[in-house]
Amino acid sequence: MLKLGDKNQILNFANTNGRRNDLINAYTIYMNILNESFESGIYIWDRFPNSLGQFHFYSRALEESKDVFQQHGPYDYICKKLELPEYREAFHNMDKEKIIQLEGGNDFIKKLDNGVEDRSRHYTSTLTKIGLIHEDRQLSSVGKLFISESDPVRNDFEKLLPIDKINLLLLRQGLKIRVYTDDYQKYYSPIMLLLYILFKNEKVNAKDLFTLLNTITPYFPFDYKEISDSFSKDNVRDVIQKYEKLFIAEPLVEGKRLEKEEFYKKFSNNKTSKDQHIYFDFYNKLLDFVTDPADSTYSQLEELFEDKYKKNVLNNTFGQKKKFLEFNVSDYNEFIDVNYDSNILSLDSFNSNFYIKFFNSKRNKDIHDYKDMLKRFTRATGIIEINNGVVNLAYRDVWIEYFKYVDFDGLIFNTDTKNSAAEYEYSVDSVFYKDVTINKIFDITDEQMNDIIESIKNKLSIDSVESIKKNLVNRNDILFKEFINSEFPLKKTMSILNMFSDRSNDKEIKKIVGSEAGVPTIYEYMIGIAWYHISNKEYDVFSSFNLTMNANFLPETHAGGGAGDIVVKYNDNTLMLEVTLMNKNAQKRGEWEPVLRHATNLTIDEHPKKVRTLFIADELDENTINIWRAVASVPMKSTTGKKDYAENLIIMPFTTAEIITLMNRNIDENKIFTSIDSSYSQLKSNFNSNWRNDIINSF
Repeated sequence: MLKLGDKNQILNFANTNGRRNDLINAYTIYMNILNESFESGIYIWDRFPNSLGQFHFYSRALEESKDVFQQHGPYDYICKKLELPEYREAFHNMDKEKIIQLEGGNDFIKKLDNGVEDRSRHYTSTLTKIGLIHEDRQLSSVGKLFISESDPVRNDFEKLLPIDKINLLLLRQGLKIRVYTDDYQKYYSPIMLLLYILFKNEKVNAKDLFTLLNTITPYFPFDYKEISDSFSKDNVRDVIQKYEKLFIAEPLVEGKRLEKEEFYKKFSNNKTSKDQHIYFDFYNKLLDFVTDPADSTYSQLEELFEDKYKKNVLNNTFGQKKKFLEFNVSDYNEFIDVNYDSNILSLDSFNSNFYIKFFNSKRNKDIHDYKDMLKRFTRATGIIEINNGVVNLAYRDVWIEYFKYVDFDGLIFNTDTKNSAAEYEYSVDSVFYKDVTINKIFDITDEQMNDIIESIKNKLSIDSVESIKKNLVNRNDILFKEFINSEFPLKKTMSILNMFSDRSNDKEIKKIVGSEAGVPTIYEYMIGIAWYHISNKEYDVFSSFNLTMNANFLPETHAGGGAGDIVVKYNDNTLMLEVTLMNKNAQKRGEWEPVLRHATNLTIDEHPKKVRTLFIADELDENTINIWRAVASVPMKSTTGKKDYAENLIIMPFTTAEIITLMNRNIDENKIFTSIDSSYSQLKSNFNSNWRNDIINSF
């Protein structure tokens, strides 16, 4: 549920305590915890003393995200107390009164509620806002699909898009998001507005776009066509200023200087009265300068900011605790140029803009803080490209034809009733929580969709639907290869791979790669890129990755458990890369069976093509790799329900250092495959599949 309590509240996809950079990874981790511990009934979602559920969730979240949550003082305090038998017994009996009677009991309860359980609520609140879970933290049907190995049903248009399951589900959920007013009478859809803007404008400024999307509130619906036009006319800042004036209860009179009494009355807003004279002094000196830009008026203004106390007061009030005017300039002309975007250096609507700057200080800070989460969410849909501060629509040729049939009236801003809104946001049967196609969301009929596809075929000079998808995939693969060659050339790839052996490099790795995904996901991504450099044979590099990428070709989250991490399909053979950063002890329980299962099923599915699996890790467990080696002499049965067997299964382990050596020595896939095949062919044998029955029958 996304509801704004008043007109000044900001759209936010994650509470302050719940914000993470690795968006999709966080969604997956949190929903897996809820699925394993709460869907089964082991815990109920409530706070102590009604349940231990929220404490358990937080414990699991820390365990699953050690690299993200490195400081957790209240939790550490709780755990230390639980080492004491009397605390442990009272806690597990959910006896709050008993705990309060113990030494430090009140602190224990306080830290549990404010520092542990509240964080569980914050972390999961994002999932409720996008419909992946219900308010009671039960997974919605689309949330269950998100973490399952099943794929959503795609309509014919969705089948054209070369985006994966996670991209598509987030796109659908984003389109369904409604931001309501407190009384549920009006709502606003930020993702709908975003797509309309990108439909009408090929490229837009990222800062302007996401500032505007977060500035807008359902309390003040606005002409969405005017908003879109502002990007093509390059007057977005003017539209934002115009919109901000809607927040002023009583418009200020322009063209005259405010007297002290009037100023003090207008500029109160619960701010400390002892500093009002500083605001008034600033108002007058700024107005003097704006009215008559000159050395003398600039000097007076600069002098005001040379006083440290006054400078801090003004920065806190007008700049969201940051410097909002830059005085490190050569003269007043440069001062005007450098500070143009401050919106208070023009006589036009000066009083109103000054007033807005004053009252919107906190709101603008929140916009600055929260707009990044909206940006990350939209990028994770796989159809929004953001490069060098510019946003555009991926697969634009296709989307343009689709959006021609969409009636955006009523989709961006609309009215509602409390009952209808409650049904939409809370009912388990609401479309908000269900897996539905974008046609249903946009109200596009099958007949219209067929017309859209025909238009796309004509536009691309393609004669079949299958060819459209192939065209987009091929285009993606070409762009991805260009991206790799530009951003991750051979030497840089080797350098990054070298860093993974030391986990203290995690932050630097994320910075270099430009991704906030988990480091294991980035490792998987870089190994896939390494193989691109190793291989001389042509293959579809983009489609070989099973991890989710955004439209900028950067990783978001790793592959699900149903398939290999990277599957390279050559014309005459198939290669699977299974990649992990697990240490060798963890490999025994975390990799032994999944790798064997994936290799078995892929070998059967790709028959008669030859299949090889490379297992790549920073270090290797000897027992695990020897078992995989031994399996080459044993037929392995499919785990998907088929009765087929895989013969001479090949699982060849490599360390990261060895992969780097291959790259350094320019050893290509042919040399690697020849050596592997030569070794594994010796293990072929006439295995007696009835060996167990022979023993039993001998008794």
